[in-house]
Amino acid sequence: MANILTRMGQRPKWKYERGVNTILYTTAKRSVPEWEKLLIAIIAAVFLGLFVRALPENISLVLQQGIVEPLLDTFLGFLNAVAGPMIFLSVVWGIYSIGDASTFSEIGRRLCARFLLFMCLMTVLIALISLLFFNLKSGNAQDGNQFSELYHMVLDVIPDNLVTPFSNNNTLQILFIGFIVGITMLIIGKNVQSVADLTEQFGSIVDGIMGFVGKLVPVFVFGSLFSTIVKSDRSSLSEGGKFLAGTLLGCLFLILIHTVIACIRMHMSPLDLWKRTFST
Repeated sequence: MANILTRMGQRPKWKYERGVNTILYTTAKRSVPEWEKLLIAIIAAVFLGLFVRALPENISLVLQQGIVEPLLDTFLGFLNAVAGPMIFLSVVWGIYSIGDASTFSEIGRRLCARFLLFMCLMTVLIALISLLFFNLKSGNAQDGNQFSELYHMVLDVIPDNLVTPFSNNNTLQILFIGFIVGITMLIIGKNVQSVADLTEQFGSIVDGIMGFVGKLVPVFVFGSLFSTIVKSDRSSLSEGGKFLAGTLLGCLFLILIHTVIACIRMHMSPLDLWKRTFST
């Protein structure tokens, strides 16, 4: 557990002094919750975006194109540069750390079945919620061969080389490569122990970088929402408001479903579950 605790920043310090074993933990400083930072960023972006829309057009363009957009492009570029290796290393190490192929087969079968069932149920639920805000149109024969498009989309997950997925930041292809490499290392076993150790060490470095980038997410949310409000017309803002309302409603339904499942498994009432969750 030492490496896992170290990556979490919770590895204890041990010392033996005067016949006494002492384990020392350093408690983390209390910080503002992430949801509060995001909420502040969203509220600030809405008010400042509406304020800038009321300013003269030349001032609005200077703020939008001269300051906000270059900053967002830089942040996205750096995020894309780190996200690909992080996804690859996480998948490879996650599969290899399971231990053996039989355990992976058992876990994978159960996990995939539950994941697919959950995703199908959520897709139906979100589609029903979307009907409250948008007019959904079903496809027909005149739209083209939709099965063929779906078939080619599945085939596109398999890359034609190992470099292009990382240069193009193709997440699905990166996941596919990481999955294949992880399974291969799991089957080979201890013969690739040095590669596994190197993968874990590189993963720790990338995780540290992503931890720093994650602290800038509220700034990115502020810039993205601010830019959208400033340069969008009223109809686009209206559609965006509907999308936001539908997303929030879907999240509430998702929280409700998870709460019901947790209450059933833990034999607790919803009130007791919420008290226990927030007390910890």
